[in-house]
Amino acid sequence: NLDDDPLRLLRAYRFAATHDFTVTPDTAAAIQARAPALARVAGERVHYELLQLLAAPRAAPVLRDLDRVGLLTQIFPELLDMKGVAQDGYHHLNVFEHSLEAVAQLEAVLAAPERFLRDLAEEIRRQAVQPGWAAVLKVAALFHDIGKPQVQERRLRPARYTFYHHERVGGEIFQRAARRLRFSQAQIKTVSRLITWHMRPFLLLPLFKQGELTRRALGRLVKDAGPELAGGFALALADSRAGQGPQKPADADARLAALADRAWSF
Repeated sequence: NLDDDPLRLLRAYRFAATHDFTVTPDTAAAIQARAPALARVAGERVHYELLQLLAAPRAAPVLRDLDRVGLLTQIFPELLDMKGVAQDGYHHLNVFEHSLEAVAQLEAVLAAPERFLRDLAEEIRRQAVQPGWAAVLKVAALFHDIGKPQVQERRLRPARYTFYHHERVGGEIFQRAARRLRFSQAQIKTVSRLITWHMRPFLLLPLFKQGELTRRALGRLVKDAGPELAGGFALALADSRAGQGPQKPADADARLAALADRAWSF
């Protein structure tokens, strides 16, 4: 059956996500041996199965299973560049592992937004039940740092890694991957905006913490997010919670949530 239609390699894990199944070890081994065959499947068919998988409330563990059998990087070979790319500061995981953890943290935010937010929680809950919204947001979480390997630099004073403009580079990388998998223009626009915008809240946090964030700066943040404001802050919170490095302030997540509520009520 797997040989007759290689899309079934991915469909097995889609069923695992949507029906809470477990892929048995012998089936996983058979899938791993045939993983390269997925490249023969039309992009639109892969796209459909992938978004069905990501729409499941607990897709993050299944993404890890996809990676173990070699399917995740068959779908998105762009992710290979993130593996083993070191980070420091706010981060405790490499870029690839951080991105998978961001998907898991995003699912936690979507499942119970009231645990993290006040004013914005209701809007996230409303959007989370809209068909396709959560799946597209998880694609953004998976790709939000895809540009980091291309821009990584090691600074000596102070000793740390930098990733300047990775969000812009990441948006361009995602667009190429999305066209290959026949994402719709609306999906490409949404994910690209989320990737390129996702650092904006973090850049404003110091001013917000000091009470020096102007209405003009906050207005630009809201305007640039556009209709993705709720999803953008859900992604930012997931990104923040996925980073537990030694330089991360203890109140960073709470400050970000407060900024999200302030922006939503702007």
